[in-house]
Amino acid sequence: METFVVRRKLDLGFEQRAEPKLANSRDVKIRVRATGICGSDVHYWQHGGIGKFILEQPMVLGHESAGEVVEVGKDVEDLKIGDCVAMEPGVQCRHCHYCKTGFYNLCSEMKFAATPPVDGTLAKYYILPSDFCYKLPPSMSLEEGALMEPLSVAVHVVKQVGWQGSLTDKGQRAYRRLYSCFWCWTCWSTMLCCG
Repeated sequence: METFVVRRKLDLGFEQRAEPKLANSRDVKIRVRATGICGSDVHYWQHGGIGKFILEQPMVLGHESAGEVVEVGKDVEDLKIGDCVAMEPGVQCRHCHYCKTGFYNLCSEMKFAATPPVDGTLAKYYILPSDFCYKLPPSMSLEEGALMEPLSVAVHVVKQVGWQGSLTDKGQRAYRRLYSCFWCWTCWSTMLCCG
């Protein structure tokens, strides 16, 4: 299958890879239909790494994605072939203290799409556990579904700053800045998704 990879700093291209197979009975195979380009994808291309995550081999980019379920494991009950889903890009261990207390983003075993050595979603197919796929309503496009991951980042930021909706002068300025940044991210991702 065709994938889009960063091989090293400033070296991008298409590459043929083997089509992935379901790893266990609760996995689904997704035909990726829309993917936004994140700043992290650009950073890997421009700099060859982010912090301790350094490219040591070609890596498929992309993690802001949505697609159509094309295969389901035998124990998957909540999704079926043909369902359109937003894809959660980070799969954690599910067993550590952080996972069990709702802070799975801090899991030291996190496997995040397009973070070395884990390949991303800019590929024809991608495998995920079924509970990391969120069924899209019929009224939502796949491009909008691909924006769920950057939207979740914006929601997390709002929660982190503790904004409760009260808009003092200072709060209004901070909210406008956050809102502007969010729409810049959203518009940029949408342009890249839609061409």
